[in-house]
Amino acid sequence: MKRIVIKTLVVIFLLGMSEFLTAQTEKNKPIDASEQIIGVWNQAHKRAGKVLRTGNYKIINSDGNFYSMVVWRYRPTTMVMSGTYQLSDSTYTEHIKKHGLRPSMNGTKSILKYKFLAKDTLITMYNNEVINKWVPELWIRVQYDVAPGSQSL
Repeated sequence: MKRIVIKTLVVIFLLGMSEFLTAQTEKNKPIDASEQIIGVWNQAHKRAGKVLRTGNYKIINSDGNFYSMVVWRYRPTTMVMSGTYQLSDSTYTEHIKKHGLRPSMNGTKSILKYKFLAKDTLITMYNNEVINKWVPELWIRVQYDVAPGSQSL
């Protein structure tokens, strides 16, 4: 139970920092296509008509950096990937600086084709130089909501 609380607090902290940094750098800036993709995303899968969320998270910051982390069930949360990204039309290119699970991906590039299914639902197909095949992924934006009646963070 203690691990679940700690993992939840880590996710909330990262979400809060991402929101804070985004707000600071995006003040008075005109809205553009990249604003839609900025945020914290939770990977999901569709199975038997249901959307099941995973423990995989991607944080896309407005400063051109991204981070991926995994909230494991019985292990500490792990930062698994970091790097920079570029946007062009419906293509998102990741320049992977470090990949903790697959060191062979350090210093490589992933090309992602993306499409919004809804405002907070994103489908991607990515191809990395190491994997060399197109892999589909479903991502759902993590919401920053405080439940009515609860204390603010």
